[in-house]
Amino acid sequence: MGDKKHEVLEAAKRIFAQYGYGKSTMSDIGRAVGLNKASLYYHYKDKLALFKAVVEDTRLEYADSTHKKLEQLIMYKDKILFFILNEIDFSQEISSMFKSGADFSDGIARETHEIYYRIINEDIAAVAEMIQQGVHCGEFAPCDEQLIAKTIFNTMDAIMNNQCPLNMMDDERAKGYVDIKKHIEIILDLILNGMKA
Repeated sequence: MGDKKHEVLEAAKRIFAQYGYGKSTMSDIGRAVGLNKASLYYHYKDKLALFKAVVEDTRLEYADSTHKKLEQLIMYKDKILFFILNEIDFSQEISSMFKSGADFSDGIARETHEIYYRIINEDIAAVAEMIQQGVHCGEFAPCDEQLIAKTIFNTMDAIMNNQCPLNMMDDERAKGYVDIKKHIEIILDLILNGMKA
């Protein structure tokens, strides 16, 4: 990625986090990196395209740090727990870019739907692979790893939507994510202990 395009991406992350998606403008982002609007639109066609790029870039950063930590963990139970809790942190960071419920309009929801489901499917595949490796090394009993991984993510999604819907105000959202992690840790402990060989 070109230096200027990367600068735009980093500035957009800061501005979205500070003001929220709804109140951030392309002009704000352009000013932060010394570009006029026309130059900014050369890199990103609109604010939504820039937001999608921010999500993708943030995702890559989380994936890189997650894989480094996973390599240090030995037990697959620990790897899965770390992976899931890290995904919750990623979700919290992205949701923090919406400073009010109004920021997350139906239009943004529809436009980002494809990214969300691609990420979820990648996560399900990663957890299923960790379960399979845990079965292979004797940590877990043989099971339908794909079904268990899907169940984990469906449960996590339900808890997140209940405890911390995207239209929740910013100050409530932070508390919601603390509760989400507590609930997920309990459920994962039950699931993963139930899978022991």
